[in-house]
Parts: sequence; structure tokens; C-alpha cells
Amino acid sequence: MGERTINSLFLEAAEHAAQRTEDVRVVFSILVEASLRYRDHVMQTTGQVVTVEHVRKALKWLVPVLATGELPLERNDVSLGLLKIWVEELSTLGYPRVRVE
Repeated sequence: MGERTINSLFLEAAEHAAQRTEDVRVVFSILVEASLRYRDHVMQTTGQVVTVEHVRKALKWLVPVLATGELPLERNDVSLGLLKIWVEELSTLGYPRVRVE
């Protein structure tokens, strides 16, 4: 999955954001950069391709995880790994209630 595809997914998600503020743009920028790093890491270490579906699933989980502090019960390793990376990145922005173990 290319950088353009990842950017398109996040732009699509941003369209649905209630408020398109500078904070939203910063968060999406962090998520895009983390996604690209994760994609490259997974490819280099496992040879597995991070797909659009992996990113969509992680996006679907993100807001509930930030709201509840609980990781999803479903265990898709690639999507869950991406979600954990995002949560770690976002914890620096004040979302520390989610622990990724």
C-alpha cells in the first residue's frame, strides 16, 4: 500500500470528522506518518503487506479505543499492531488512558 493510498484513507476519514480543526489535521498527520513507518517495518521484518483493509480496520477501532481505553477483542495482528502504534503516538498528545500490552 502506497503513501498516496494511506493519505486518501485518512482524508476520507477526516471528511467525516465533526470538526476539521488544526488539531484534527495534526492528529491525522501523526497517524499517516506512523502508518507509513509501520508499513515499512512490517514489510522489512515479516514480508507481509499492510493492506487498505488493515488500515480501515484499525481506523474503525481507533475512536472507541481512545474513548474506552480498551483494545478490541478481535485480534488481527497487523491491524492491532497498527492501532497500538497509533495509540502510542497519540499518548504524547494526552491520550494516556489506553495501555498497549
